[in-house]
Amino acid sequence: MSSHAKPVALQMWTVRQQAQRDFPGTLGRIAGLGYAGVEHVHSLGYGGLSAAQVQTRMAGLGLQTAGVHISLEEWAADPEGMIAFCKELGTRYVAIAWIEPERRKDEAAYRQTARLIQPIASQCERSGLKLLYHHHDFELARFNGQYALDMLSEIVGPEHLGVEVDVHWMKRAGADPIAYLCKVGPRCPLVHFKDVTPEGLQTTDHSETRAFTPVGTGSLDFQAIAEAAPYAEWYIVEQDHCQGDPFESARISLENLRTMGLAA
Repeated sequence: MSSHAKPVALQMWTVRQQAQRDFPGTLGRIAGLGYAGVEHVHSLGYGGLSAAQVQTRMAGLGLQTAGVHISLEEWAADPEGMIAFCKELGTRYVAIAWIEPERRKDEAAYRQTARLIQPIASQCERSGLKLLYHHHDFELARFNGQYALDMLSEIVGPEHLGVEVDVHWMKRAGADPIAYLCKVGPRCPLVHFKDVTPEGLQTTDHSETRAFTPVGTGSLDFQAIAEAAPYAEWYIVEQDHCQGDPFESARISLENLRTMGLAA
């Protein structure tokens, strides 16, 4: 096992259709693959289970909650409810998972978005949670030479807003995920381990399903990525689109990370 080995969680978006049909059963299958935890997606729901019931089910399976993805719209609508639910799940890390197009259409929109995030970050801190920002490729647009992602952090305060680096979207945006991980250092406790195919590097079309492939079967060097992320507490496997059974893709990703010595 490499000195860079960390616990590995599965992002529930990978198995979103299965989770919406049978949430408890999906958790059982993830545990059966050998994952140490999951990263929840709040908008998928939890199969009608309360936070306490989800936590009990996961504890029985030996799974931990690495984090929770919540859209900015969900945060803005009910920050107290989001915080209470996440605390009962037993997580420390909560992420802004998505912002609507109008909130990122230009520099002014991003600045307004940052002002919306500020009080949410403060509420999380007061509750013992750490707010992270999970990016896609569009936050790597530059304004006056600065990434929109960095501008958000600067306005909110980098000590108040962490970042969940997604190496797939970094690479597809033309950025260097290894250099960015080195830059943000301890501000990135969760890293999305998501591979990208050569075809994916040739297109910015988000609907191009062939851009996604199990970890270790694409273009990214995950050994180097792990070395650049010594502060990561979890590696989180995600595959937005799977060509076949998502559980098989998840199995391949975890097996490859084990082969690399990166799965604790």
